Amino acid sequence: MDITLRPAGDADLPLLIRVYGGTREAELAVLDWTRAQKDAFIRMQFEAQRRHYVEHYPRARFDIVERDGAAIGRLYVDRTPTDIHIIDIALLPEHCGKGIGSHLLGELIDEAAHVDG
Repeated sequence: MDITLRPAGDADLPLLIRVYGGTREAELAVLDWTRAQKDAFIRMQFEAQRRHYVEHYPRARFDIVERDGAAIGRLYVDRTPTDIHIIDIALLPEHCGKGIGSHLLGELIDEAAHVDG
């Protein structure tokens, strides 16, 4: 399993919206909304979250998680000389439960062991 990160760009917005939507599936499943209503809600909430992250974490890295070259999620991390702050980590639902998140967190833990703090 080859897990890599790359900076997120505007071309990744459709993927990022899908990833965000995947994190909201369970709560939206119980609502009596049409697919169009759910999609509009997801887009609106994604944009609000994105604006918040950019405003409150201007130095953060906003990365796309790739597995074997395919984009499957996001990892947002704010680093300072003394801290590593995980802002958000999310994968498309079909990639959850496969050790990918654990792998990413393990790498951040290893990195944190070398941070002066």
